[in-house]
Amino acid sequence: MTFSSKAFHVNPGGYVRLIDLVERRCGFAVPYRWFDIGEGRLPDEIHRRSLRAIREADIVVAESSSGSTGLGLQISYAIQCKKPVFLCMRKELERKSNHSFLKGMRVSNVRFIYYADGKELESELRRELADARTDRLEKFNFIATTRVKDILNRESRRRHMSQSELLREIIEDWIGKNHNR
Repeated sequence: MTFSSKAFHVNPGGYVRLIDLVERRCGFAVPYRWFDIGEGRLPDEIHRRSLRAIREADIVVAESSSGSTGLGLQISYAIQCKKPVFLCMRKELERKSNHSFLKGMRVSNVRFIYYADGKELESELRRELADARTDRLEKFNFIATTRVKDILNRESRRRHMSQSELLREIIEDWIGKNHNR
């Protein structure tokens, strides 16, 4: 669970409710609560423990309506670690240019959740987190022709994604078109 520390200090109650939603209503633990640290910890300890928490996490939930450099670095690290990342943003930001860099990402482990209010956020987040419990990545190998491999290689470079991400995207698109989910 992560978010902008500046936004947390402005509205701690809203973020406490979000943490409660993730922990109590969705059944996920927030093992490292960097936001509860007080004055006793040094920045390098906070950084080290935050990165370890991301590496050990099953998923990462980020409230990203109020962006920050630290939040962006945590999101990037979670993506590099191949963690499912749920980016929660207020609905009015969906069509605005705010967070253009985040919105431009085309990686299969990032999902955007836009919400108008706490009730909608709870509904969407509960649904997405329930899906995340059953939708884990599994290794799957197959033999391809040289032509298929070359095309996958070119297309994945063009889209700035791994070949596995590209294949998942293609297959998910095919499933969506051909099978009711």
